[in-house]
Amino acid sequence: MKRVAARIGDWTPPQHECHANVHKWVEHSPKDRIVRGWLYFDFLGAFEWVKFTSHSVIETETGELIDITPSQASTTYPFIRHEGTDEEFTRLVERSDHGDIKHYRPAEQPWLRGVAEQVLREARSRGLKV
Repeated sequence: MKRVAARIGDWTPPQHECHANVHKWVEHSPKDRIVRGWLYFDFLGAFEWVKFTSHSVIETETGELIDITPSQASTTYPFIRHEGTDEEFTRLVERSDHGDIKHYRPAEQPWLRGVAEQVLREARSRGLKV
């Protein structure tokens, strides 16, 4: 996934609004499509948990993943594509803590266990150590 500075006329995507930003983008670029997923934060092993944050990016008509939402992060974090439906993604986000999932071993809360397990499967399929 690559970060790009996006613009549509006078509009530029605001920070922290990735889901709304990609919707606006595809309205103006209908050959591109929205890809839902998770940013993966391991904090270099400093904590007993890792964090997955819901995120949306664009897949261009050529198949390239681009992130149009500005970030002041010091690094680019791995993006894990959600392989399920938009409805499943929405349910996962609604059941999470404002779009964030912390994974402890084992997951602390029963409702979180299912959410964490699905995201962990996606992370492991991408080769991330979680």
